Amino acid sequence: RDPRLRRVHVVVSSDLKLDPERPEYHRATLDWQEQLTTTTLGAFTPGASADDVKSTRHLPAAHSTGKQVSSRLTSMRGAEVLMELPRGPGMVAKGTVVSALVIGNLSSASVQLPAISPEVVR
Repeated sequence: RDPRLRRVHVVVSSDLKLDPERPEYHRATLDWQEQLTTTTLGAFTPGASADDVKSTRHLPAAHSTGKQVSSRLTSMRGAEVLMELPRGPGMVAKGTVVSALVIGNLSSASVQLPAISPEVVR
């Protein structure tokens, strides 16, 4: 059995401000019923193609669990994924597809997907 966390692709449900100093694993819950319109695709890591995401249907909406500071561990409760966000000024806009590491029990996350570097809006 592969010990690595499973990676899925999700659609960000609201604008997320980035940390200018470091990349972030942003805690989130998933809504598999909500159909969000994907407005922005992230840039893929080497070896992956944009068609991998464009052809994917029914991506879940990822909803932030709230403030992400380390003293707010209650935001970990109920979190199903850690969205992989880059460091930098600006934000990741609602509708952007990002990669997320599964930390909850998701039986549909049986495939390891490539990481996505989302487009940053400044």
